[in-house]
Amino acid sequence: MALMAAAKPGASTPCWECRRRRLLCDGTWPKCRKCATALVNCPGYERRNRPLRWLQPGQIIARRSPKNDSTLALANKGESQTSAEVEVVPRGDVDETMDLHTMDLVELDKKPLRSDIQDAAEAAFYYCAQVSPYEFPCELKPHITTNLITPEMLTEASRHLLIVTMLHHRSIQATGSKTMEPHSMMNLRTLEYKQLAIATINRHLNNELTRIGDEVLFDIWYSAITEILISSKPRWIIHYRAMYKIIDLRGGLATFIRTTAWSHAQILQMLLHMLSIEVTTNSSLLVPMVSRQDTKHWLSILHSGKDEISSFPCPLPLLLNIVEINTLRRERHILWRSAAVDIITRLRDAPIQEWIDSKDVYRKEWSAIIRIFHASVSLFALNTLSNPALPSWTVPFRRSQRKLLFSLLPKAWKMTTLKCILNWSAVIAGFEAAKGTKADRVFVEDFLGTMGREMGAATPFHAQAVLRRFWASGKTEWDECFDDTYSFSM
Repeated sequence: MALMAAAKPGASTPCWECRRRRLLCDGTWPKCRKCATALVNCPGYERRNRPLRWLQPGQIIARRSPKNDSTLALANKGESQTSAEVEVVPRGDVDETMDLHTMDLVELDKKPLRSDIQDAAEAAFYYCAQVSPYEFPCELKPHITTNLITPEMLTEASRHLLIVTMLHHRSIQATGSKTMEPHSMMNLRTLEYKQLAIATINRHLNNELTRIGDEVLFDIWYSAITEILISSKPRWIIHYRAMYKIIDLRGGLATFIRTTAWSHAQILQMLLHMLSIEVTTNSSLLVPMVSRQDTKHWLSILHSGKDEISSFPCPLPLLLNIVEINTLRRERHILWRSAAVDIITRLRDAPIQEWIDSKDVYRKEWSAIIRIFHASVSLFALNTLSNPALPSWTVPFRRSQRKLLFSLLPKAWKMTTLKCILNWSAVIAGFEAAKGTKADRVFVEDFLGTMGREMGAATPFHAQAVLRRFWASGKTEWDECFDDTYSFSM
């Protein structure tokens, strides 16, 4: 039994389905054999069977104008609109079944539909033009690789996250607000690319071969950074917990450092960010990724000669002091007071000028950086290790460091290369402002607001909200201000 009837004599017009799919129709009547082979219901050849035609975006150049009132009135009365003065022009014998290949389509100057690769390329260009100039590693050490990126350098998920970050950066700089309008096109695009990034990461996590690989770890880290930069809620902490778990599954930090393809600079960035987070985390929530000895060991190895390319350019001795301070915050033992006094004494006697003299270039900038971080770490130690039994010299020492920090912050802000590293120190100054004057609080609030608008990040605005709440509460303790896990180093 034949599957299809023979071709109709003289049939040369393709069926509607072949015409739509730009295929060479075999003209078999009443249904096309090519459609049957493709398991498609052939609509046939007749005009009355003509289906709706899909038009590409931009092809419609005119629409039928609405009827006016007089036309409607005539139609209601059943009167004819034709008059002797109106010439009726016939359409002519137009073959509506002509092949689409022969139709004379109007060329329109319309932009094509965008792809995620195009958005990623635009985001990379925007980063290089608007964000990278503010990042000091391009300036504080000559002849190093600058922070210029292309989509080819990123993973699939990180391309989506770069678009999210740049959209938020552009929104803040355009509107001066930390949040987008919920139904704005920019916010909808941000949500779309966040979902794409999460879906990509989940796909890697569900694959046993890539579950704990370098790529998925980098994507999770970038997700945490993106959440910190664009969100006011500490949802980023779930990403860091996932990172801790992956590093643990890979045998711990030491094994990860030996086996990963990450550069030492990338690993250092991750460790420094984790360390800075511990500073503004409630002591009851401190859960170190590795032991104090391992942290100090790897910081000493990785930090050597790389402070110029770090987003947290704190001198190594001060970083080791932060590790020791956080250890004392977690553990109270019989030698706690003597250990606290030892840390504060070393901070008081720190060879600041030697650290400055070790820099061959950009001495003015490095002088400001080192003094700001020394004052910040000293105030952090004095506020978290406060004890009535501390020596009396700690009172004038705290006063001098507080005065120095408030005087250096506005000067450093005028140096373009230092702007992106001042947020963490400004937060510590904000804690000190709770015991200071109203002018101090106004200064910190304005400083953080200006930083957020100019840097295009939500982190300073988030710090602003935390400090406002702390100032209004009348409380004075470090853990009362930072009652959760916060990240203010970006």
